[in-house]
Amino acid sequence: MNQLPPQFNVQRPLLTHATAVHTLLITTDIAEYGEPDTDLEDVQYDWDRIDLNKDAWLVWHDDDLVGYAVVTHFGDEYETAVAVHPDYQSYQLDDYLLGQCLNRLDEMRHEAIVAEISTKRYVSHWNKAECTATERAGFTVRKFHLRMQIELDEQPAPAQFPQGLELRTMVPKQDDLPVYDFIKSVFERDGRSYTRFDEWAGFMMRPDHFYPDLWFLLWHNDEIIGAALCFDYELYGWVRQLGV
Repeated sequence: MNQLPPQFNVQRPLLTHATAVHTLLITTDIAEYGEPDTDLEDVQYDWDRIDLNKDAWLVWHDDDLVGYAVVTHFGDEYETAVAVHPDYQSYQLDDYLLGQCLNRLDEMRHEAIVAEISTKRYVSHWNKAECTATERAGFTVRKFHLRMQIELDEQPAPAQFPQGLELRTMVPKQDDLPVYDFIKSVFERDGRSYTRFDEWAGFMMRPDHFYPDLWFLLWHNDEIIGAALCFDYELYGWVRQLGV
């Protein structure tokens, strides 16, 4: 869909719209997951890395923000995110916003003088309208992510490690590159490159979420052989990256 229904209007975000966007994202989070899953800092982090006049869109109905889309990228990896208020799913705003994102990606392809650019987006399988719009736009399912959760009402039993292994928390500056190199070795695959160190650190070590005491490293001699990099999101803890 290239045109919005006449009762809606579109504009580029201003920095002052960050709170309204965050509110919309929280609304869609609750509709899909039953609880908030986005921080205001997440919005601001994305906006610090894009051109708001080219890479993001807002859809309004009167004074209500009902749609949002953004194109972001880490190195050569491009991601497309779209959020539509649950009360407005029937207007195919997902189709319009996805179309804007794909047009922008085509512009980026020409600007970078490359043959093609691929993009990914994450869609909750509960959101049927969003799934349908994503398929109509030409996306295909590549993999599934499971969000697994446990309620901890008592202290877990201490882990038992083989002799000769040492578990300790991260020492900033000293362990930055060793941790990155280890995580890269775990997640990198044939045909799949991994994020550069500066981009990885910019996301994983953001001051608003990074607590080195929650990054657990398992060592054998001078080599990291396991890591659990965790964030504290107040309402719950998040094991952001885990590798052995």
